[in-house]
Amino acid sequence: MATATSILKDASKEARANADDLEARVEQLTAQLAELAKSVAGYGNGTLDTLAQEARRMKDDVADRSVAIASAAKDTVLAAEGDLEQRIRERPLTAIGIAAGLGFLAALLTKR
Repeated sequence: MATATSILKDASKEARANADDLEARVEQLTAQLAELAKSVAGYGNGTLDTLAQEARRMKDDVADRSVAIASAAKDTVLAAEGDLEQRIRERPLTAIGIAAGLGFLAALLTKR
């Protein structure tokens, strides 16, 4: 049976992976936008409008993806929180023991 700490660690890892994925996608799109900017220098005004529209579309796509990833990360954390609350309700004494142990460790670490 997974402990509350492992559930939170798993949720944290998944959220971090989602954030890393979002960062990689943003970097990729930034590179693509840089390529578009280079292409703009070689084209006339008509092509410039087309490229500007493409850049706006890409910006909107990045915004939509970032919202989706942030929402997925939020849902994961909320699910982990709900699972943790359920486990605490099932075994309150165990939860109190874990909390006391973590508090003791935190006190030891901050004492130094």
